[in-house]
Amino acid sequence: MNENCYAMTIQQRNLWAQRPEVVTEKYNSVSIIINGIIDRQRLRDSLHEVINEHESLRMELVHDELYHQPRQSVVSPKLIWQETPEGDDNQIPTSGSYGVHATLTALAIDKHQLAIRVPVLFTDSQSLQNIFKQLVSRYNGKAPSLASTEYIDYGLWQQEMIEQDNQATEFWSYHENEVEDIQAPSERGNYEVGLPDSVESNIVLAQWAGVLAQYSGNNPLSINVVLDGRVNPELRDAVGLYARALPLQLTIGETESVKDVALQLADKLKANSAYQLYAPEAISSSMAFAFQEIQIHNVQASEGAEFVIVDLDCCHTYQGIVLKLLCFENGKRVAKFDYAEDQYTTEQIEDLANMLSCALSHQDDDKALLATQLLDAEKEQSLLSQLNPTPSTAPNLTSLFSDSFAAYAKDIAVTNGEVSYDYATLGSDVGKCITFLTSHGYGRGDTIGVMLPRSYELLVLLLASIYSGVSYCAIDPKTKGKRLERLLTGLKCTFVKHSCVEVLDSVCHDTKVFDIDSAWQSISECSEVLLQDITDNTDIAYRLYTSGSTGEPKGVEVTRQGLANYLSYAAKHYLSHQGNSLVHTAISFDLTVTSLFSPLLVGGSVQLVEGDETDDFKRALVDIKNINLLKITPSHLKLVNSWLASGELESLCITHLVVGGESLQHEDLAPLFQHNPDIKVFNEYGPTEATVGCCVARLERGGKGNAAIGLPIDNMQMYVLDNALRVAPYGIAGEVYIGGTGLAAGYFEKEQLTRERFLTVRIAGEDKRLYKSGDVAKLNRTKQGAELVFLGRNDRQIKINGYRIELDEIERVISQVSGKNTLVTTRENQLSKLSICAFLETPEQDLEETLPYQLEEFLPHYMIPDKVITLDAFSLNTNGKVDIQKLLAHADSKLSNVAYVEPNTPLEAQLVSIWQESLKVERIGINDNFFSLGGDSIRVVQIVGGAKKQQLEISSEDVFQAPTIAKLANLIETRQKRQAADEAQLTEQLLAEIEMLSEEEVERLLAEG
Repeated sequence: MNENCYAMTIQQRNLWAQRPEVVTEKYNSVSIIINGIIDRQRLRDSLHEVINEHESLRMELVHDELYHQPRQSVVSPKLIWQETPEGDDNQIPTSGSYGVHATLTALAIDKHQLAIRVPVLFTDSQSLQNIFKQLVSRYNGKAPSLASTEYIDYGLWQQEMIEQDNQATEFWSYHENEVEDIQAPSERGNYEVGLPDSVESNIVLAQWAGVLAQYSGNNPLSINVVLDGRVNPELRDAVGLYARALPLQLTIGETESVKDVALQLADKLKANSAYQLYAPEAISSSMAFAFQEIQIHNVQASEGAEFVIVDLDCCHTYQGIVLKLLCFENGKRVAKFDYAEDQYTTEQIEDLANMLSCALSHQDDDKALLATQLLDAEKEQSLLSQLNPTPSTAPNLTSLFSDSFAAYAKDIAVTNGEVSYDYATLGSDVGKCITFLTSHGYGRGDTIGVMLPRSYELLVLLLASIYSGVSYCAIDPKTKGKRLERLLTGLKCTFVKHSCVEVLDSVCHDTKVFDIDSAWQSISECSEVLLQDITDNTDIAYRLYTSGSTGEPKGVEVTRQGLANYLSYAAKHYLSHQGNSLVHTAISFDLTVTSLFSPLLVGGSVQLVEGDETDDFKRALVDIKNINLLKITPSHLKLVNSWLASGELESLCITHLVVGGESLQHEDLAPLFQHNPDIKVFNEYGPTEATVGCCVARLERGGKGNAAIGLPIDNMQMYVLDNALRVAPYGIAGEVYIGGTGLAAGYFEKEQLTRERFLTVRIAGEDKRLYKSGDVAKLNRTKQGAELVFLGRNDRQIKINGYRIELDEIERVISQVSGKNTLVTTRENQLSKLSICAFLETPEQDLEETLPYQLEEFLPHYMIPDKVITLDAFSLNTNGKVDIQKLLAHADSKLSNVAYVEPNTPLEAQLVSIWQESLKVERIGINDNFFSLGGDSIRVVQIVGGAKKQQLEISSEDVFQAPTIAKLANLIETRQKRQAADEAQLTEQLLAEIEMLSEEEVERLLAEG
C-alpha cells in the first residue's frame, strides 16, 4: 500500500458512490468579474500561490487494489491557465486531468472575467469563496487567512469523532428511516431563474418543499439539505469538500402556515447542523430532491480594481432535482436547478421554477403553505389552451341515425344470434314502435323502463324512445327487491321479459308492465311512422343509475346533446366506415352505449352477444373473428389475454379497442399488441355524469405503468383544480372538474345532490358549469403536448370490474338491514385484487353467513361484500376513531385461520378442480370463500363456464349465493335430487296413465309416436 495515499472523507465517498463513472470529471466553478486595469501575470501567480497553500487543491485520485474505492494522494501544484479574447468559445478540457483550471477572458481593456474550476471531489461552495478571498489577498500582496487543519487531517479526525459520539449515533439512527435509496441518474441538465430580491432562504426552502410535496405526492417529504460542514471556527477558511447533504423529513399539514413550516424546517436544520460532523456514512444517500443554500460574499476591493463574484456553480450531491439558491450580498436571489435528464424534461423543470417563483410572489406568511398560489394568469391561460380543444357545433342526435337509415337501407344493421336485420327493417320497426309508444300516451318528457337482455327488440325500443322524445331508463334484469322498487320510480312503463313480469308487479303498482313478447306482437301490427328529427337537444336521452353515497342509487339524467356529442366522436375515432362492433355488456352499463349505437352512425353493423356467461363472449370473439370496435374493461382485457395465451383466439383481429371503466395498466395491452400489431387502442375516461366518455388517450405499444387518460373529446373540457378551485399547474395533482356539452342535467329527484356535484366555477374570468367528479388527476407534459393521468379518488368511491361503487351506500344499507354499527372498507384478496369487506359491531356471528343473502334485495351482486366479519367491539386508535388497519389485520387473521377441509365427495373434488383453474390457487378447502380467495364477477363466469364443460349446470347467481365448495356442492346436489324426484314422479304418473289404457290404445299411441 502506498503510504502517501489516504482514504477519502465521508463526503467524498458519498459523492463518488453516487456517480463513480463521471464524478472524477466534474468541476465546481466560480465566475468573477474584475473591473479595472489588472496585472495578468500577478493574478496568475496569486492563484498559483493559493493552490500551493492547500493540499485539497493538489490532490488526485489513485487506484489501490486493496480498496473498493480509490484513494487520494497529494501531488505537485497544477494550474491549467488560459487567456482568451472576448467571444472566443474555446473551452479548457475538463476531463482526464486533475488540478485547477482557470480561464481569463478580456471583456474590455478595464474589464475581465475569470472562471476558476476545481474538481468536485476536492472543493465545495465555501471553498470557492475562500479561494476567491485568498486570491484577492494574494493579488493585493497580503497574506490570507488560512485554516490550521489540512483536509487529509480533517478526514482522520472526522472518523474518530463519529466513533466516539454515542449521542450523535442515536440521533442519526433515529433518522435512518428518512433515507431513500434512489440510484443517482447520469446525464444532468441545468436551468436558472431569478427569484424576488432579499427573500429569506428558509422561506424559499419552505415554499420549495410545498411545491415538491404537491408535485411528487409525497407528504411527508424527504429531502437532502446541504450543510456547510465547517462546524469548528478553525475550518472557516479551509478549502476542501466539507459540505455534506443530509436527510430531512418534513410533514406539511393542510392548514399549516408558511411561517410555521419555515420554523419546523429551522428546528430540523438546527438539529441536523448540530450533529452534521458525526453523521455516519450510511445516512447520506441519494434522494429524489435536494436543496443547497449558497451565501455569496461577492465583492472584494483591490488597488485599482474591483473583484465581484457573478456566478457560482457547485454540486455536492446528485439527486433527481437539486435546487441551489444563490444569495448575493446585494439581495439578489438566483435559483439554479440541477436535474436528471432521464427523469425530467426542461419543460418540467421550467414549470417547477415558475411554481416556486409564483409561490414566492404571492406568499403570505400566515396563510397555509399548501394553499399558496402556484400558477399566474399567463401560465394558466397557456395551460388551459393546451388542455382543452376549441369547441365546435354539437350534432343533432336523431339526424345522426337518420343519415344511415337513408344511405345504407339494404346493409346489415344488427345481428342477433342467427338473424340479421338491415337498416330498412330497423328503421321500419323503429317507426312502428314509435306508434306503439304514442298510442299508449308516452311522449316527450316521459321516461320508460327497459329491463331487457341484449336483443334486437331492445335496440328498437331505445331508438324509438330517442326519436319520440321519450327518455329510457336502463335496468339490469337481475335487479330485484327494494333496489328495483327505487329504480322503477317515475317510470311510465317498463318493458321486461315474460319471466320478470310477476317480479315487477310485486314491487311496483304504479308502473305499467309490458311483456316484451306480447308487446312486440302489437308493435309489429302498428302502422309505421316517418322518422323525424327532434331539434331540442337539451331534453333527457336516458337515465342510468349508479351507486350513491347516501345509501340510495342515484339516477344520472343524460341529455340528448350529450349523447349526440359522444356518439359523434366515437363514430369518428373508434370505427372505420361501415365497421362492426361486438356488444357483450348490459345496457345498464354505460360502456355499452359506445358499441350499441356508434356503428349505426357509419353504416356499420351491431353484433349482439347472446348470453351473459364468459363462454358466450369468448364464442362470439371466435366466431366473428374480425371486429372493428370492441369496448371492454381492464378486467375483460385480462380474460382476452388468457384466451390469446391458450391459442383459443388465434384468428381474432380487432381494429379498434376501447378500454374504459377502470384504471388501465400498459402491461395488460402487450399480448394484444403482439397478436395484432396494427390495433388502435384507446383508453377512455368518463363518469356517467359526463356521458360515457369525456377524455381519451391513444395508447402506443411498449408503454409502462398506469396508462394516461389523455385529453378531452370534442366540446368537452377538463380542469384539474386545487382545494381553492384554482387551476393546478402541470404535474400537480388536483380534483377533476368536467364541463362541456356532455354534462348530464343532474340526478333524478335529487336536487340537493345535483347542486352539490354540478357547480358554477369561475375559470380564467368565465363562469362555467362543471361536474365535481371526486377523481384525482394531474396534467403532465409530453413530447406531443400534454396528457391527463388518473391517480385515484378523494372519497370512498371505488371501481371494481368497471362498476362504480360507493362504500358509503353499502355501509348505510347494511346498517339499515342489520341494525348494527357497520364499517365497510376494501382489502386485497389473495390475487392482489380489490375486494369489499364489511365489519359489524355485534357478537352475532351468524350474520357472517346470513347477511349476504339479505343484501340481495337491496344491492346488486357486485356491491355485496365478499366477506362479512363480526366483532364484539371495533378497535379505536389514539384519536378515538375506528382503527381500520387493526380491523383489516383481524380480517386477514380470521381468513388465514380458516381450517383446511379437503373434499369429501367426487362432486366437491370436481368443483375444487374448477376453482383451482380459475383462481390459480393450489390448495382450496371446501369451506374457503370464493371471493376471499380472489374471486370476482369475471371469475364467477369462468367458474360457470368450467362447470358447464364438466356437465354441471350452475349459474352466476348460484356462486354468489353459495360461495364455498361445500355450499355450492350442497346446492347442486339438492337441485339434482329435486330434479331426480320430479323425473321419478313424472315417470310414475306416465306409467299409471299407461296402465289405464287398453291394448288397442297403447298400440295406436306407439304407432303415432
